[in-house]
Amino acid sequence: MNWIKTHIFDIIAVLILLIFASAWVAVLGQVWAYPAIDPATGVVPPGAPRLELSSALVLAAGVLATTIGTQTAAALGFAVAEVKVDRGAAMTAQDVAQKLPIWTYIGIVVYLLVGFAVFLTWLFKEPTAPEVVIAFALSLLGWLIGAAGVVFKPTTT
Repeated sequence: MNWIKTHIFDIIAVLILLIFASAWVAVLGQVWAYPAIDPATGVVPPGAPRLELSSALVLAAGVLATTIGTQTAAALGFAVAEVKVDRGAAMTAQDVAQKLPIWTYIGIVVYLLVGFAVFLTWLFKEPTAPEVVIAFALSLLGWLIGAAGVVFKPTTT
């Protein structure tokens, strides 16, 4: 029982990340299996409809992507603020990275892996990709730009 008390939030984090990845694998599997491309020409015919996903899957995938993206961005922001208080303008990306707990790293890696798969799916399947794919692909770009702020910053304040 002590082990569960000690690791309950680790278990929750694992479950959230597994559900997040599973929801997006379900979305991407349907997008890639969607037969909108004409096999004879190899292109999407004009007016081909976008894939329609179940609203439950769209909502779950969207909420999970938003939540994990927001949580990891917030953790990065808090780490930047802590380092800035301690080190001032001499802050480096490595200083920030050292402030992050392992679960933040795991969340970032899972978010980026799923996000890049979604981004590539959007690029290759854009004519028929559902809006949830497009929204997550674009939000990944925003997340990356925000995270890059740790590196692309002025040397003085």
